[in-house]
Amino acid sequence: MPSTKNRSERQRRTELKRLRTRLAESEATMQAIRSGDVDAIVVEGPKGSRIFTLQSPEEPYRLLAERMNEGAATLTAEATILFCNQRLAEMVGVPAERLLGSALQTILHTEERSGLEELVRLALNRDVRAERRFLRSDGTILPVQLSLSRIPIEESGHGICMVATDLTEQKRAQDEVRRLNAGLKQQVALRTTELESANQELEAFTYAVAHDLRAPLRHIHGFSDLLQHDSESVLSADGRHSLDCILTGSLRMEKLLEALLNLSRFGRQSVQRSQVDLKELVREVMEDLAPDLKNRQIDWKVGDLPVTRCDPALMKIVFANLLSNAVKFTRLRAAATIEIGQTMMEGAPVLFVRDNGAGFDMRYASKLFGVFQRLHSAEDFEGTGVGLATVQRILQKHGGRIWAEAEPDKGATFYFTCDAAETTTGPRLAVAEVV
Repeated sequence: MPSTKNRSERQRRTELKRLRTRLAESEATMQAIRSGDVDAIVVEGPKGSRIFTLQSPEEPYRLLAERMNEGAATLTAEATILFCNQRLAEMVGVPAERLLGSALQTILHTEERSGLEELVRLALNRDVRAERRFLRSDGTILPVQLSLSRIPIEESGHGICMVATDLTEQKRAQDEVRRLNAGLKQQVALRTTELESANQELEAFTYAVAHDLRAPLRHIHGFSDLLQHDSESVLSADGRHSLDCILTGSLRMEKLLEALLNLSRFGRQSVQRSQVDLKELVREVMEDLAPDLKNRQIDWKVGDLPVTRCDPALMKIVFANLLSNAVKFTRLRAAATIEIGQTMMEGAPVLFVRDNGAGFDMRYASKLFGVFQRLHSAEDFEGTGVGLATVQRILQKHGGRIWAEAEPDKGATFYFTCDAAETTTGPRLAVAEVV
């Protein structure tokens, strides 16, 4: 019996010694926490009270977090806040000491809380960034970007480092950009409508003026012609010269009005597309020009031209104007060369008409943009100054464009496309007329 009593006494002494050791360790831990030597917090949970300490007890960690412009916090694997800096407290409008030990979801907008568990699960496996909304203590909402990364925490194994960036200014800037874009789209739509209306009015005005002027112009020409024939014997030389000037001017005016009418018609005319063999179309234009070229020596070079979808009548007008120009401006060449073909520019097909005629100075190419603009005098080369303006309008209606390259006395090349799919991005000049 004494032996049993002695063993029980020894066991009690051993247990008492072990309890004193654990108590001393606990007191040392609590003293370290109170003195700031260890970052830790006591969290009440389903398994009782738990003490969490960071494995980075050095002061630089605390200083870095406090000096950040973003909100920062350390979370448990269950998204409990173990530590937060003053910036995070300011962002949500809650004192930092009240945030410690609270759940992260308490500062999230109610609509964001359901996805928190999944976000934490992802963050424990890899770095995560997500936009969320904080619910401030005054009821206002703060948009933030949360950056979450896994970190080691004593006792629990792993936790999460969270950095919250205020997106208020970014969201405000995005809203302002959206507002400005909406306003810009509205202004563009309004200006487009106004421009279309102005173009329609201009075309209607051009047509009306050109049409209404033809009748009095015909009267001027008719009576001048009668006067020339009926009174030729009694008119002086100066009188006959003046009458010739009137007739010449009226004829030129009639051609200009006819050109304006055609230009106006093309602007209103819809494009009727069909499969067109451009090489055959060029042959037809050359046949139309042939009667006026009996005394000319022209070397026609017609290369491979595509079959494309376009308005055959309008496209014939395009080639008629371009080839007529080439014929006209090579008039002073003993041996003229006119080439029609297709080339590739930046991977896209482009049609061209090239001649070795008079050419022009590219410094004055801007004059090609307008109706009645000319780079050569009427005495040297006749024309109305509307032909290439018509070409440009027809090609634009086909979704294409036209530009030119030239050099004085070395000829000119007009490049053009007749479909939006053929558009290239190389240097170009929109061309109106060189006649």
